[in-house]
Amino acid sequence: MIACDDNGNHSVLVKSNISFGDSLAVDWIHGLLFWTDTELDTINVMDLNTKQRKVLFNENLDHSQAIAVDPSKGLIFWIDKRKKEIVRASMDGSDRMV
Repeated sequence: MIACDDNGNHSVLVKSNISFGDSLAVDWIHGLLFWTDTELDTINVMDLNTKQRKVLFNENLDHSQAIAVDPSKGLIFWIDKRKKEIVRASMDGSDRMV
């Protein structure tokens, strides 16, 4: 995954443990980047300041897409295309609910 700033400078954000980053969402308040990987069936988060990343979810996912964030409430949302579900969770990975 590559980032590009306003001046056209490129930097690599993620180069390993990613297969098909399908959708992205940015928490502009806390500087976090969330993405789904539909090949690995994961939902991931990266701190854009420290470049620390982690997998938030890697179980009970089946083609998750369309991730969105509500940073003021600390929530993330996504759809699970094959299960036909809309899912909500806290940005730290807790309180997951369909």
